[in-house]
Amino acid sequence: MEKLKLRLGPLEIQFFAWIQLAGKKSVETGELIKVLKITLKQERELLSRLARTGLIVRLRRGLYLVQKRIPPGGKWVPNEYVIVRELMEDSNAL
Repeated sequence: MEKLKLRLGPLEIQFFAWIQLAGKKSVETGELIKVLKITLKQERELLSRLARTGLIVRLRRGLYLVQKRIPPGGKWVPNEYVIVRELMEDSNAL
């Protein structure tokens, strides 16, 4: 089996550093603009790139599930219960 080469750019490194420092489990669009001092377009591209590569999971438009640490092998597939719980919290069902 071929090893996945994971290459993180400066924004990706800053993103995961902030996630770990803040103890976040989800991120909404708009949060990273002030924290990482980036534009809305850069934020959209960053979140899209991370979701495409499997480092974060898009729950719905504008809401992403994140892991505190970069997943081993670079791809993260969260448990379905984690996804349902986060969506319920987002919709104030809990």
